[in-house]
Amino acid sequence: MNYFTDASVLQPAMQVPVMILGPGQVDQPHVTDEYVRVSRLVEAVALYAALIEAPV
Repeated sequence: MNYFTDASVLQPAMQVPVMILGPGQVDQPHVTDEYVRVSRLVEAVALYAALIEAPV
């Protein structure tokens, strides 16, 4: 897999749990013709909205 996430730096520095979340597939980042399916983007938007609205 060829990708990077700031979580790999922030988690050890801050000592907090992290979650990597996004609409893409792990085999797509930083490749020629990288893409995200529209259906996955729509699902991600709904999930982000639910997380924002969830009680803490």
